[in-house]
Order: sequence, then structure tokens, then C-alpha cells
Amino acid sequence: MSKLLPDVEKLDHKIAVDTGSPNIEVPNEAVTYESGWKSVQYLSAKAFNTQFGKEDFSGELKEFSKVWELLKEGEKLVAMLYTFRSCSQALKDVQTTADTPHEIKMEIYHTEFKIFSPEIQKLVNLMNFHEKAVDMFRNLIVSLTQAERKKEVHSQLKLDLIVKLLDLLIKLDKLKDMKSNLVNDFARYKRALALIGNELGNKKELEASVFALQSFLCNAQHPHGLIIWSAKKKLEDVPDAIEVICMLLGHCREALEKRRYLCPDEKHMLHRVIVYLMYILDAEKD
Repeated sequence: MSKLLPDVEKLDHKIAVDTGSPNIEVPNEAVTYESGWKSVQYLSAKAFNTQFGKEDFSGELKEFSKVWELLKEGEKLVAMLYTFRSCSQALKDVQTTADTPHEIKMEIYHTEFKIFSPEIQKLVNLMNFHEKAVDMFRNLIVSLTQAERKKEVHSQLKLDLIVKLLDLLIKLDKLKDMKSNLVNDFARYKRALALIGNELGNKKELEASVFALQSFLCNAQHPHGLIIWSAKKKLEDVPDAIEVICMLLGHCREALEKRRYLCPDEKHMLHRVIVYLMYILDAEKD
């Protein structure tokens, strides 16, 4: 083999890789685009600090910016849920006996609490976000009902943002229901907290967080679809909400018929939202 290596190296220098033909191929680049206002920090945002008749464009711009920030935060939570891996599957249950010293037991539960705390904090963030997003969804619907009563022209971008926000809630709801390991990690964390809670300074705060998270992850009345159900429940006391839901249905239908989308996910978003708008519409009081 050592005798053949010099011959192979000689052949490597003799073989011409360059064919001499011109390279006319351009580098491939991903197609991306952004629509709508995503920040009030844009230099052109000052142009909207004006008023034509009864239309306050500056206020609408600020409202859109808040929704974009919420959507950006929500997409991070979608990625977190999609890639969530259970710690409880990697950690076996430690078998302790009556002869096991109390110090060793406490050390085990303190270690479990330390391991699961960052994961549970992610779920707490998800719970808090879902409450904030549902309130934002309700406020947007309320603003449209007010505009409907005044017979004002609805902003196309505003309707698109409501559709995006509802689609985000749908994704979070489905991922939450699919990830059964969320409950497993929460159960291990809850058990460790119950055993070492007296040694922690913020016991009451942690217990209140666990109680709220228990209702969010293991709701007896709504074990599935809790986030969308919460959004639906928020609209029950909104007058004329049914007209806005019907308007959003027409908006999605028109977008599909006119192919007002670019990426496949935007098309699938419209299909998803139509189904859940019908679900919300069905919940409205007659």
C-alpha cells in the first residue's frame, strides 16, 4: 500500500477538474418577503402620525406593531413546543427504601427540582403568553365590532393580523395537546416541590404557579383544545362578534379564491383558520 500512494498522488495532479466552460450559474438564494408594518421604529412610521377625517393611522400603526411583537414571541414558543423533549424519560425514578437516609432523599429531590425548574418555566411562559394572546385576540375583535357599527372601512392588514394571530393560537393548542411529555415533566416537578417546598423561601409563589399550571395542562373540563376554547369563551360577551367572525370567514375565502398567498404555510393557514372560525361561530349565542 505504501508503494501505491506516490502513484496515486501523481494521478491526482494530472487529472484536470476544470473543463474550461464558463460558469454561468448564479448562487441560489432563499425567497423571503415581509408584509405589513412590524415596528414603529421604521423611519417612514412618522408619516402616519396624521389624521384624515376620522381615521387615526398612527394609533392603528402602534396596534399593528404590538400584534407583530406578539406573533414574534409566539413563533418562538411554537418552536419550543415542537422541539420539546421530556427530561422525565431520561431520568429514571429513584427507588428509595425505609433505610435510605433523609439527607440522601432530600438531595435527590433537590436535584430533580433543579433539573425540571427550567423546563417548567417554559410552560409557565406558554401559559402566560396564551392569556396575553387571547386578550389581544378579543381586543382586535372588539375594535372591529366598533368599526362595524360605525360602518368604517376595515383595514386589510388588520384582518390579516387577526388571521395570523388565530392561526398561532391553533398551532400552540395542537402542539400542547400532542406533547404528552409536558404532563410527565410537570408531575415530577410537582412531586419534588411537594417534598422540598418547606426548605424553599418562595414556596407560596411556586405553589400558586403550580396550581395555575395544573389547570392549564390538565384541565378536567377541557383536556384538549383549551387555548382555542379560551379564545371562544372571551367572545361570548362581545356584542356583534358574530358579524366580525363572518367577515373574517369571507376574508379567508376571498384570499383562497384569489390566491392571495405566496408560501404553502400561508395557504394552509387560511384552511386552518376557516375551520376554527366556524367552531367559534358555532359557540356564539343565538
